[in-house]
Amino acid sequence: MGAPEVWKRVEEDLRSKVTAHDYDCYISGLRFIAEVEGEVLIATKTPWAFQRVGANHKHLIQRVWKAHDEKRRRVRLACWETDRNEWEDLVKYPWADEAAPETEVEEAATAPRKALAETGEADTGITDDRAHLTFATLVEGPSNGSAARLLRYLANGGDVPNKILFVSGKQGTGKTHLLSACQHAILKNGRQRKVVYMTAEVFSAAFVEGAMAGDTRALKSRVRGGDILLVEDLQTIAKRPKTEEEFLNSIRAVKASGGTVVITADTTINEMAGLSQRLRHELHGATTAEIAMPDDAMRREIVRRHADLLQAKTPTFTFTEDMVKHLCLRVRGPGRELIGVLCSLYADVSIVVDTPTEPTLAHLDTVIRRQLGEQKPPTLEIVKRATTRLFGVSKAELESPTKVHSVVRPRQMAMYLCRTMTTKSFPQIGNAFGGRDHATVIYAVRKVKRLMDEDAEFADQVEQLRSAVFDVQAEH
Repeated sequence: MGAPEVWKRVEEDLRSKVTAHDYDCYISGLRFIAEVEGEVLIATKTPWAFQRVGANHKHLIQRVWKAHDEKRRRVRLACWETDRNEWEDLVKYPWADEAAPETEVEEAATAPRKALAETGEADTGITDDRAHLTFATLVEGPSNGSAARLLRYLANGGDVPNKILFVSGKQGTGKTHLLSACQHAILKNGRQRKVVYMTAEVFSAAFVEGAMAGDTRALKSRVRGGDILLVEDLQTIAKRPKTEEEFLNSIRAVKASGGTVVITADTTINEMAGLSQRLRHELHGATTAEIAMPDDAMRREIVRRHADLLQAKTPTFTFTEDMVKHLCLRVRGPGRELIGVLCSLYADVSIVVDTPTEPTLAHLDTVIRRQLGEQKPPTLEIVKRATTRLFGVSKAELESPTKVHSVVRPRQMAMYLCRTMTTKSFPQIGNAFGGRDHATVIYAVRKVKRLMDEDAEFADQVEQLRSAVFDVQAEH
């Protein structure tokens, strides 16, 4: 596959791996330039964009490129406005379908304003990419239940102590979905409340623009004029003292007028590096909720619901229950990674082909490898660690000569998975379990196979252990 075709796949893949704002403002503005001596040149249009992409997305772009590129070529990020002399004989102006900026200064100054205008992040409207993110499509469970109930309560007219709600959770755990669902519900309820949705990055860009122009009144009016202020990804403005100060003043202004502020971040308040003490102290008074990684039942439901949405667009996209289980078993990351694989599979069988076809398990495996790379087999120690975690037995007990049933059965399951999930021989496995001989391992493997065929509950336990092995492997 040629480099330009690879870049098209990378662009589509990146859409599911970054926020809608980052994709619209930064990724969609990138252009493939050329391949020179085995190195792929990807360019931003302006130095302003070059700085942002280089700081926040360069490593992700390289990783996604390698996942799609059989040659695993290196990606070099460059800026067209500063380096165009190197390439003008190789390629025409890459943004020919857009009006070229008159000057670099003009483009840099207008970029934040255009970002706000085009994404609608700071307006009360909801962009198309978030239109389906409602409470009706939200998968709720133990990992996000508290945060979901708080935001639903707020959307229905309730209030939170101290007028600030701080929600933390790792990337891909559904924070954007929760804020969007809250925004949807507030607008649908028809209450006379103005809701403003904004990413912290957009807030920062608008503040810098206003500060350069010597007038931040437009930002103040926009942010402080809402009854409910929803702000995503607070961590992006940490270590920016002036921006943090303006953000703190905005929080206090919204609260003073009777409004409520909801903030999300990838980490808890105390774990957020670079946050000023004044802003940290303000947030310590907030009502807090944490979103954890979804459990297996939630992950499967997330896949089912998104598969249904894709099938509504293309009826031939039939994602079977076996595919749901296989995807959730192979991809151990958060919901965003599951959806990324699902969308890539959908693109393969429904968009880039002349005639849409039904997906298959084999094609799903191909997409998973392309998306995440080849998965290394777990080590024997990882299998044992997963066994101790799931069944509550110790490593010493697994390796001991004890014949207590509560230890023997987990040990046999572990031996079975060591044989089926790794490349280790029977003698190597036996040695890892207290120096047992190969005949003991063969007996354990055969017994587990037989019990799995006879007892559905036992088979489910084995699959739970297999899933635990992938979880432990993902931690390393």
